[in-house]
Amino acid sequence: MNCKEVENNLIFYIEGELDTNFSKKLNAHLKTCSSCNALYKNMKADMDFLSKDKALQTNPFFYQRLEQKIKNNNKENSKNNIKQLYIQALTYAAAIIIAVFIGVALGKDYQITDEFAMEEDAQISEFQLFAESYSVDMSSEDSYEIIISDNE
Repeated sequence: MNCKEVENNLIFYIEGELDTNFSKKLNAHLKTCSSCNALYKNMKADMDFLSKDKALQTNPFFYQRLEQKIKNNNKENSKNNIKQLYIQALTYAAAIIIAVFIGVALGKDYQITDEFAMEEDAQISEFQLFAESYSVDMSSEDSYEIIISDNE
């Protein structure tokens, strides 16, 4: 067995997860190789240190105080959220009302002063007078008789 195989499997050897045959080969290598043996001792010491329970004594009222602070904070946040919602709704409503008043004020003073629109209205009324002066008599299917009258 070479040192690279020992390094790759040393953690499993310490935890006792290797089969007996492979474990015996690794143990034999550790007895003959001083560098692998030193690595084994360091890893074993580290694993022993990490496996010990170092439970900290906690204050029994810590969780109750923490829970109470969270509840109080949530209540304050919900009150602030409701206030912000009302302020936002009132702001939108005020903006809409102001926009309507401005629109009404601008629209009230609006008059048609476009000369082109006035000329177009005049042309339409002249055409209507001209069209009313003609009448079509459709007594037969093949002939049309146009009667021109004078509307004076």
